Order: sequence, then structure tokens, then C-alpha cells
Amino acid sequence: MTDALMILSAALAVYLTQQQNRTLQKYACLVGLAGQPVWFYVTWQLQQWGMFICAVVFTFSWLLGAWNHWVVPWLVTRTDARWFHKLTSLHKCPICGGRGTVNKPVYFHMHKPGHSKGE
Repeated sequence: MTDALMILSAALAVYLTQQQNRTLQKYACLVGLAGQPVWFYVTWQLQQWGMFICAVVFTFSWLLGAWNHWVVPWLVTRTDARWFHKLTSLHKCPICGGRGTVNKPVYFHMHKPGHSKGE
């Protein structure tokens, strides 16, 4: 049973990452995260330490996907979104169009009330 859950969660998550439909793509990280406890349990029980480390790396990758596809959009759509810039550098500010740089990433981007694109 655990083998089937491991294969199903991994295959479905990877399949979803390759979809052209962005709505389907954002569910890949959730499917991947749902399968990770099984991966941790099996690799720990079988003492497959290399695969256990891979499961840790994949968990961080799926968490990054959850952050980018679910948490950031939720934060941007909140009523105080004008005070929020996507928390990853080099992304365009949804309000003013400003960008961070490699040397000076923009994590929080403060705007004056009434500030809009082009001001």
C-alpha cells in the first residue's frame, strides 16, 4: 500500500507540474506535500538514507511551491496588499512595477497611500 501511495503521489505531482493550465500546476505542490509523510516513513524504516535526504530536498521544493502558488497570492489579495511586495527578489511589484536586483532584493516594498504605477 505504501508503495502505491509513494508512486501515485510522486507521479501525479510531477504530472501536474507539466500542465499548461496554471490552475492545475498550482496543485502539484499540494499533492507532492501530501505524499511526503509516506516517503519519510518508508525511507526511514528501510534505512535508505540517500532517499531520505532526497525526500527532505523534495519537501523543501514542494514547500517553496506552496509558498509561491498559495501563500504569496493570498497575501497579495489581502486588503493591505498595497504594502506588500512578493517576498521573493526580482519579482515585479504589483503596484508600481518596481523590481529588486541581485545586490538589493526587494522583500518588502512600502508605498505611500495613493501611490500607483508610474508615480
